[in-house]
Amino acid sequence: EYLQDLLDSQKVQFKDCLAALDFLILHKFVTASDLFLKFIDQNLSSISSLPEFDTVSECSMQALLKYDKTSTDIVLFTALSKWLENKASLPANVRMEMLSCFNLERFTKNDLVNIVRKTNFFEDEDICDVLEKHLENLDKYIGEANKQIDAMQQGQIEAQQTTIEESERRINEALMVLMTQPQ
Repeated sequence: EYLQDLLDSQKVQFKDCLAALDFLILHKFVTASDLFLKFIDQNLSSISSLPEFDTVSECSMQALLKYDKTSTDIVLFTALSKWLENKASLPANVRMEMLSCFNLERFTKNDLVNIVRKTNFFEDEDICDVLEKHLENLDKYIGEANKQIDAMQQGQIEAQQTTIEESERRINEALMVLMTQPQ
């Protein structure tokens, strides 16, 4: 509970959290490492911009990737991308395992084009396939919206037609009354 109180009151500096996480994961303190994973995840955008983030261990990074996160996929992806910048010696299979934590379909179109694609971590064809699905969904949405607009317009036309017919009827009735009155 003491650790939880320290983290909740934000009395622990971000860089110290990274060192603590490495220690806790290395020594398999599961409960305590979960506390720090949660805290780091909640503050990932700020924490990943620290120079100390680059020194986080591979085990800690994998734990963060597999943690039931609250941060968005793009924030986590950007953090991983930054972390991988100085990890040229990281084995390809480990890199692929880390990247497999991401489902491209969970990224927005803008994130795919402006961030994910530029890292070259995924094949352009895979990104294009996801963008194609996004476009298909957008086309469906636009089609449904157009149907609703058409229905609304048709309803308005019918309402206007009814109003015009009612006005014509009243005018005709008024004319009949005028025509039947003696002059």
